[in-house]
Amino acid sequence: MKTFMLKTKIKYYLVVLTICFCQLTLFAQNKNIEYLLDLLTKDKPDISKAIHLNKLGWEYYKTGNYDTALSYSNSSMQLSLKLNYTEGIVEAYCLMGSISNDYKGDFPRALDFYLKALKLEEELKDKNGLAGILGNIGNVYVEQGNYHFALNYYLKALKLSEELGNKNAI
Repeated sequence: MKTFMLKTKIKYYLVVLTICFCQLTLFAQNKNIEYLLDLLTKDKPDISKAIHLNKLGWEYYKTGNYDTALSYSNSSMQLSLKLNYTEGIVEAYCLMGSISNDYKGDFPRALDFYLKALKLEEELKDKNGLAGILGNIGNVYVEQGNYHFALNYYLKALKLSEELGNKNAI
């Protein structure tokens, strides 16, 4: 009986700790959102604004507000295209790909966004960015059950990550 009560108390404390952690995480994300929204009110329509729009999109994505994230991503895409800011375009494509894959389950559209980002990232010769995008493409293929293609993209991402010495990505 004592063992049962002890296990029940432990479970109770774990649940309480989990709830507290989630609240702190949401609080931190809300602070980031508030901060970025404040920056946007001061930004001129330049590269900084495109960066802030993408960051805001990712913050909303992390909180599960996918439609809002997509809206900010679209705004960043429009501004980045206008400014010919390739890094901003790549980031917007990646966010759109993540939303299409994770939220909408629209795998062909996710692949389209990621492949467009991949092409631009290859032009930029950013190996770190390439590795991330290759991994994301692998994730889409896993979701589709196409493990052969997924493995191919994962191995390419792994090779780049090893070249960069990126232990987290490896």
